[in-house]
Amino acid sequence: MTQALFDPKAIAADFDAAAMDTAEERSQVREMARAIDLKDPLAATAYGAGTQRGLSEVSEYLLERAGKGTQEQAHRVVNQLLGQIESLSPAPPRTGFFSGLFGAGQRDKPMLDDLEQTGLMVDRLASRLDQARLDLLKESALLDALYLQNRTLYHALNRQLQAGDAALALAASMDDSIRETFGRRLGQLRISKTLSLQMAAQIRLIQHSQRLMADRLRDVLTVVLPLWQQQLALGRNLKTQRDALEQYREAAQATAAALQQKAMALAETAALDHDADREARQQEILREILALQAQRRVRLE
Repeated sequence: MTQALFDPKAIAADFDAAAMDTAEERSQVREMARAIDLKDPLAATAYGAGTQRGLSEVSEYLLERAGKGTQEQAHRVVNQLLGQIESLSPAPPRTGFFSGLFGAGQRDKPMLDDLEQTGLMVDRLASRLDQARLDLLKESALLDALYLQNRTLYHALNRQLQAGDAALALAASMDDSIRETFGRRLGQLRISKTLSLQMAAQIRLIQHSQRLMADRLRDVLTVVLPLWQQQLALGRNLKTQRDALEQYREAAQATAAALQQKAMALAETAALDHDADREARQQEILREILALQAQRRVRLE
């Protein structure tokens, strides 16, 4: 949507282009002019009141929709999502949003420990983000209907003003006070016609802002969020690998300690066996010496 689409002059051109002055409409205007009774004060002062009431209802509905805060809610969800995502970084990015996303710095352990919870939070916010985008599109469609309703009322005012001007021309011979009273009433209707154009421009401006926001939400959902979900998945994988490596290291240390204890036990057993063998050998030598001494005594006798 271009800037011209919510320019009051462009709105007026659109309204006038849609209100083609046909022969049938000119005939209706003449009939309306003949039906106006300027001598009836109530009829003169209430002329066009129904159309003005319709414009007031359009204005009130527009204010009511603005009070819903659909766009503000979308802004809050975007800020929550980006805040949650940026909380994954150990330090604020220095050169922008995506420099933090693709930075080479190591992420700290508390962030990795919260990856699962953060992933669930991002998923919930993404769902709210998509709902906010749909709400904005629905709101824009409602404003389209409101714009068309306002344009219809503008056309009704235009016909009433044409009929009123024609009635004044036909009542040239009437009292000046009657003509002035009805002339002021027509002036009020012209103000309402101007307000209708301004309201139409406001509707288009709101739609423009809503559609820009919806486009931004779409970009976040289709570009930014998938990149961060990929980073979350990578973080989970890194954490799993780190945990597995830590478990392997602990198992290796436990195995090394057990092997060392076993080696020490074997060494102690070997030392005991060696001492036992040496003592047995000494006893055997002693027995041999005693046997030789006994044989020598027998020979001497």
